[in-house]
Amino acid sequence: MSVLRALIQVEVWLFLGAVSLIVLHRLVSGGINIGQAQLNRAQLLLSVIAVAAYYLAMVISRRELPSVPGAVIAALGSSNVIHLASTLAQRWPATIGSWKSP
Repeated sequence: MSVLRALIQVEVWLFLGAVSLIVLHRLVSGGINIGQAQLNRAQLLLSVIAVAAYYLAMVISRRELPSVPGAVIAALGSSNVIHLASTLAQRWPATIGSWKSP
């Protein structure tokens, strides 16, 4: 049974790696067009995927739901703050221009 489990783990990691390489190649070659405004979304998505893969690896190796380390929460939080700040900075001039003084 452990051979089958090891084979499944290898296949899952190979699949995730292949999908990651395909997406990265398409991003670099221009096959997936992301504008400057959407670059922060991609950064946020990649950080969430990385944390999810890390957590999945911990679940597979321990066979239980481990607690999430504080560093992982800090990484996700900082990524979300960067995304929020960038979105606000991009929309700020349009918001100021739409304000009317009394």
